[in-house]
Amino acid sequence: MASWGASASISTFLTLENLAEAHAHHDTTAYETPVLQVLADVRAKGYDAVALPLTTEKWKTRWEEMCLLPAGSDRESEIAAEQKAEVWRSRPGFLKDEVTITRLDEAEGVTVMISDWLELDATDDWVRHDAEIALQQELAYASYLNVQSAIIPAPRNRDHVASYARIVNSCLKNTPYIHLSIRLPIYNPSVLQNTPASPSLLGVEDFAGSSSLSPTQPAPRLVVPGNTSQKLSTAPEGELNATWEMWDLIRSMCDYNTRLTLTLDLAPPLPSTIGVLSKWAAESVRNILLPASTFIANGKGYPVLPKTTQSFIRECMIASASLLTFASWF
Repeated sequence: MASWGASASISTFLTLENLAEAHAHHDTTAYETPVLQVLADVRAKGYDAVALPLTTEKWKTRWEEMCLLPAGSDRESEIAAEQKAEVWRSRPGFLKDEVTITRLDEAEGVTVMISDWLELDATDDWVRHDAEIALQQELAYASYLNVQSAIIPAPRNRDHVASYARIVNSCLKNTPYIHLSIRLPIYNPSVLQNTPASPSLLGVEDFAGSSSLSPTQPAPRLVVPGNTSQKLSTAPEGELNATWEMWDLIRSMCDYNTRLTLTLDLAPPLPSTIGVLSKWAAESVRNILLPASTFIANGKGYPVLPKTTQSFIRECMIASASLLTFASWF
């Protein structure tokens, strides 16, 4: 795989399905662990680094059982769940099958994706409190493994973005050796829909990028995007700038910490509005996510990036020097 030059490196993203497949086809004679095997395969293909989810679905299940009480549950079940939650809150920790990597050599050159289901800006105070504990736990474990960079999920609720920023700032202070990167789309994809999202509350899928990949989603096939340019051109610039305004608030509340950067998700089609793109290109972009849906087919059927995307990436490479990483899913 050809290099993109000194200012950028090319990474790939491994899903939980990729890791499960590696466990099923583990060559015990050549590699000590399935993770080491899949990392070796990825690097043999020419990728400079790897991004993968830090936790498994079992961690999500245990957290929900402790911290989210189902409707209609009896009092005895609520007391039992609360007791488990209090034990966890006093001494947060993982079970072995709740994490994807367990060794220092498995974490070498890896960027971890923090659990995307954590609601750091939830309307419920207790959910937000427990999500913060879970985030601190994940970052502490990543720090133990000597992970250098972690990508955290996007804010969802504009009314509580200040709470999100406070939690991120606390994590920056408590884990001083990890670079945190907030995953954001350039704009809220709901502007492409007929019914716009509420200005105060954005859905999880809308704001995190409904066409983006979660750790358990398969990579989409190569597609030719529909005609979205008209919708983007008629969308008010204020709606297109909503995510940038949230990012601006978060970084200001974090005192412009140099370890806080951006991970831009380019799954939604880029707008043609120069002002919107120039704002993002001037920011401290550390990663650009390029799922397969970002590419279009040229006249010969080969996958290529749209010219607008190519120009935007070049601008980001110039502004971000050597900090930029490209993550691709195919």
